[in-house]
Amino acid sequence: TVVSTQSTDGAFGGGLLCTSRNVQSTAEEGVFPKWMAGINSTLNTPVPAILTIMVMNMVYLLVDTSSLIPSFSTVEWLFYAMTFSCLLYLRYTEPKNIRPFKIPLPVAIFL
Repeated sequence: TVVSTQSTDGAFGGGLLCTSRNVQSTAEEGVFPKWMAGINSTLNTPVPAILTIMVMNMVYLLVDTSSLIPSFSTVEWLFYAMTFSCLLYLRYTEPKNIRPFKIPLPVAIFL
């Protein structure tokens, strides 16, 4: 149980950091409220987005998680599959595009 607790804590921390940047950039584009786009000048972190996600997670704890976890996993894997299919599509339809980095295909398949 100690290992599973550490794994859950690590997954939550990593997810929080990645998701907060997504919320922040989406707010910069005008999809979410502008106040979510704020960045702390000292730490250079999206504090309003992190706090928003933390509040949402606390609300999720009030919901019956037996239905929440399977639906979240299904949607998460759907987006992974869509991202991978976009990688394949763009790699073969637009091979000459300049990319900031290029992941070898076996690594992308493994991930």
